Amino acid sequence: GWFARRYGNVRVPTLDEALSALPVNTHYYLDAKAISPEALVEAVQKHSLVERCVIYQSADYLRSVKRLLPG
Repeated sequence: GWFARRYGNVRVPTLDEALSALPVNTHYYLDAKAISPEALVEAVQKHSLVERCVIYQSADYLRSVKRLLPG
């Protein structure tokens, strides 16, 4: 709402909603800010993004992702 009054009731989509709305033949860059590695891996697998995304976060976070998703 700070940008314009007409956006006052608009909510930010969840990660699941956003990934569901995006085209299937596209690659994605996921900047993991406030999501656990487990939840992100679950979303990536659910939306078949394992081969179509790059995850950006700290080295420790990425080690956790790699442990959960070794491929």
